[in-house]
Amino acid sequence: MRQCYHGAGLSRLCLPQAMGESFLPLFTKIQEPLFGPLLMAGGATSDHFRLNALCVYIDVVEWCGAAGLAYVPKLLPSLASCIQSELASLRQCAYYGVGIVAQVRADAGNGCA
Repeated sequence: MRQCYHGAGLSRLCLPQAMGESFLPLFTKIQEPLFGPLLMAGGATSDHFRLNALCVYIDVVEWCGAAGLAYVPKLLPSLASCIQSELASLRQCAYYGVGIVAQVRADAGNGCA
């Protein structure tokens, strides 16, 4: 199983992949309020949390199909910011996320625009 980062919890490791689109209500109610604000976190002490948030959102887009695309507008500004990060782990995760968004949009018939 692909992991963008180790240690983001059980949901980060398997729930989006195992549950697919049925994971979205759980994510919206419980996890999105927690991880959403961390997407744009800044400073060295919060980079770990930002990386985890990126990974969670990327997993939602990757494993929840076209329904997961609803979270792309919230994810894209963070991806753009992290591509320019000094931290290699944030850059790698952001580039991976851009690829996942493009792939899922193309698979859903939405193109890459």
